[in-house]
Amino acid sequence: MPNIGTPENPLRVAIIGAGPSGFYAAGHILSPSDPSPEAIEQLLAEKNVRYVSFEDWQAIDQAEVGRGEPHGRPRVKFVRVEEMLDAVGEGVVQ
Repeated sequence: MPNIGTPENPLRVAIIGAGPSGFYAAGHILSPSDPSPEAIEQLLAEKNVRYVSFEDWQAIDQAEVGRGEPHGRPRVKFVRVEEMLDAVGEGVVQ
């Protein structure tokens, strides 16, 4: 099997689920020797994987709530990933 996580063979992972099930899937797939959040973020950065942290998710959530306020709605969800990443700004690793 060729090296996974190289530019020629990037690691592409989609985790479907939220909360404990999503973290379980991530841990099962990555199986880091140090499962701390900092170690996982470092591993993702080393592999040049774009990720959204919990703090980034909170910024996206607040931006969606802010988009809904003028319309009297609880929120207006983003429909494009690019819009979500724009709401996060520099917090996203690329």
